[in-house]
Amino acid sequence: MTVFKAAYLAAYLTLASSGAAMAVVMVEQGDPIMAEAFEKAKAGLDHFLSRAENPPEGSYNYTVKIGIVDDGDSYRINSFSEGSLSSEFFWLSDIEKTENGYTGRISNEPEMVEHIEMGQTIAFTKDDVADWFYMDEKGMTGNFTGCAIARITPSAEIDELFRSMGLVCDKQDITH
Repeated sequence: MTVFKAAYLAAYLTLASSGAAMAVVMVEQGDPIMAEAFEKAKAGLDHFLSRAENPPEGSYNYTVKIGIVDDGDSYRINSFSEGSLSSEFFWLSDIEKTENGYTGRISNEPEMVEHIEMGQTIAFTKDDVADWFYMDEKGMTGNFTGCAIARITPSAEIDELFRSMGLVCDKQDITH
């Protein structure tokens, strides 16, 4: 696993897809490119959740990203509505709607948070979602934070990871 660092380190943002390599990136708190990515993800969240509940044929791997921090002997979700980036961000797969929100399974290994394990089921709400993606025959849709990371820390390795996942950031329109 490769770690890319920005000048002032405040957040881990993990890029992952089933079967794909992972890269952990630390991004400066308040980064305007990342803030725009979060806004783009929020703008499409209702449509994403509707698709996730009734996936069109050929679409799969509906996944959300949430921020988590250690909290004493446990963890807490650092809700997107709190506006903080000082979290480790995790992709959650196998999303299921519940009476109080949603559950999902942690899909990447923790780097900082000690009270989370890969595969662990986590309850979350719509307000906790920082990003999302799904796959279909055209490739990946969403992953706005991934496209932001590609702009913040340009890297041939990240570009290759995205190409392998079918993510075309030009279509995501993330700009500074």
